[in-house]
Amino acid sequence: MATPSPSSAKPGTYRFIVRSVNEAVLVLKAQLGSEARVLSVRPFRQSLIKRIFGGAKLEVIAELAAPEPAIEPALAAPVPGVLGALYGSSMVARSARPVDLRAALKGAGFSEHLLWRVESERRWSISGDKSLGDALADFVRELRQLVMTFPPVPLSDRVAFISNSHADKALALGQWLTWEVFKQGTQCRVCHVEFGRPNPCLELEVFCDAVGVGLTHYSADIAPRHDGVRVYWDVPSVGPGTGTETQQLSELLKKQAIETRVLVLNAAYELESLRSGLALGRSLGATHIVLTHIDEAKDVGKLWEILLEGEMRPLFFSHDGNLLGPIGVDPLDLLVNKALGKC
Repeated sequence: MATPSPSSAKPGTYRFIVRSVNEAVLVLKAQLGSEARVLSVRPFRQSLIKRIFGGAKLEVIAELAAPEPAIEPALAAPVPGVLGALYGSSMVARSARPVDLRAALKGAGFSEHLLWRVESERRWSISGDKSLGDALADFVRELRQLVMTFPPVPLSDRVAFISNSHADKALALGQWLTWEVFKQGTQCRVCHVEFGRPNPCLELEVFCDAVGVGLTHYSADIAPRHDGVRVYWDVPSVGPGTGTETQQLSELLKKQAIETRVLVLNAAYELESLRSGLALGRSLGATHIVLTHIDEAKDVGKLWEILLEGEMRPLFFSHDGNLLGPIGVDPLDLLVNKALGKC
């Protein structure tokens, strides 16, 4: 396949084999341009001999979409996202009939508890003089302000990502390491931990090699060091049925003086599953929260519910499941935009 250039590349799916995340970014920009979208990033499988002499490699699948034709609609289209749900019932926003804004907001996924909390703590009231769109915009802005009242917690030099899902934890850790190394220029290393069950590490080793982050394996005689390098602890996933390992993890966090504890939850999960993960985070003293797969979340109201129940400061939200995919380092703005149908 001929190597494309931004000016000649045709819409389609492209596969690249690169040595690092940094190289992947440069290759995609040079050959496909800024409109290309990364579909997946994963370690490139190769023999041990090739890996030793050739180094670790990554397989990147990217897509260049065809430009959409410019079509001028005769009528304004319904607003997408949660706002679209508010307008979906017989286009009530365009009628002259009185609208029950409370019922409309509840119908869009915002619980009575959320409404009550915003009204009581923010002294906000649902006004019948406002349109549905304006009422929603005001409401999510008040939700944002409630979360912003949680005290900010700066990252310490020792950070652990905690989850009841290995896949979600590995995704969040990889996305954040990419941000730290290539956007922030932070010096990092990873410490891999195993308890009774295996904590898969091969893909993490390949990834760390590709982004230039050192990886060590934990042993009981490792003592806390303070050398200006931020250490990310790759700990096993824990949850129901892993009581012994949960206790081991709690003891490790204390022994190694790991002050920053980031709870990772999948935004696409149902509310009860999210609450189960939230309970795990509380039991382990989580200080921050990360939501992955925001693009798959259908009910935005439940995510605000989890944020307010957990009272943990958001670290970032990830839009999709790619290591090179965009992450929302201004996470609350991302959630507000999703509620308003802007992303």
